Amino acid sequence: MHKYVRHPDKDIPTRKELVRKLKNQISHFTLPTQGGNLLEKLTEIDQTLELLEIEEEDPAIYAMVGGYVKEFVTYFLILYSGTKDIEKSLEAYSSVKDLTKYIVLLDKHYDEKTYDHKVRADQIFNKILKRVKGYEQQGLLHNMSTLWATATYEIRLRQRMLKEEVFDKKEIRYHILAKSSDTVLYSLIFDKYIESFNPNVMHLIHYNQAILDIQDDLNDLDEDIIRCDLNAFIMSVRDEIPISDIFGARSDTKLIIKKSLPVIESIIDDLETCVRGIDVPKEFAFLKKLSSMYIKTLSDSIQERIL
Repeated sequence: MHKYVRHPDKDIPTRKELVRKLKNQISHFTLPTQGGNLLEKLTEIDQTLELLEIEEEDPAIYAMVGGYVKEFVTYFLILYSGTKDIEKSLEAYSSVKDLTKYIVLLDKHYDEKTYDHKVRADQIFNKILKRVKGYEQQGLLHNMSTLWATATYEIRLRQRMLKEEVFDKKEIRYHILAKSSDTVLYSLIFDKYIESFNPNVMHLIHYNQAILDIQDDLNDLDEDIIRCDLNAFIMSVRDEIPISDIFGARSDTKLIIKKSLPVIESIIDDLETCVRGIDVPKEFAFLKKLSSMYIKTLSDSIQERIL
């Protein structure tokens, strides 16, 4: 059961009022016909969920995970769609959010070699392990070791990219799917709480995250060029643009995107085909609608960047 302490400010709603508001938001939640106001709808639910947090959020960690609104609210909707129980959903959601904090802190540790981030990450993971047992605990430990291996692989991948190695479509697709494989960890939590959860739902969540990660790479392209960082669009130009031009003063993001499209669009088509071929219980059908919206938003964003 979540503990909630009413704020001295009388304008802050009680926990009972927040739960009622959350139920109302969920009952009236429908996916927009266009993707434009999806984030706005999800943000409204996210703000209510934040007020129902068990613990006060560490401001530094909150800043790191604050951009995951789509993912967080989608995960909560998965939990509530599968359980129809607000309390169980909030309990499971807390573990999902803690896992995200753990992963983000570990990324910071690897990127910045900061010991403090590693210590904080270990504290959060130990808290999560106490909540699970049996195959769920084993699954978390196993998949966490896979994430560590992925982090090492990405370091080597970046080194190869800077040496002007040409990547084929299959390796770029593998990189994208590996990057989004943290969804397997969340799926262990979903499986614990949701009776109808199955591997098909897990794969659908994974593919959706892969689409969002391609969108993130598009949004972060200019920043990744400055940092000489891994990016699916940069990897996909193959041998058509020298690395010295990509990461140099003559960098042309519009040209990079155009040259990357044969590979990027083929990978998006692969993901769309996979999504279309997956059957999931009806309570999770909204995830397939989200897939279509994510792909449409990504395609429109690409066109905007190259016009």
